[in-house]
Amino acid sequence: MDRNGNSFPANRTFHLEMLSQGLTKNGFAVLRFDKRGTGKSVLHEEAKTDFSFDYYINDAKGWAAMLDADDRISSYSFIGHD
Repeated sequence: MDRNGNSFPANRTFHLEMLSQGLTKNGFAVLRFDKRGTGKSVLHEEAKTDFSFDYYINDAKGWAAMLDADDRISSYSFIGHD
């Protein structure tokens, strides 16, 4: 599934893209990303064989650190799916 909620090629609903658009229209900033190994994410050589839950958690921590460092962001929440 891509970050828009589409499974290729059979199911193209764009439901996550529509959710994002609705949130931004109501004043929320939205950061969407592809989880490791899907969509347009890039894998480093050492990560190509390890898709453990801990890697996904560390990736989310990295995004959180980026948001923490941005003075424009006062608070944030993570939502997700699989």
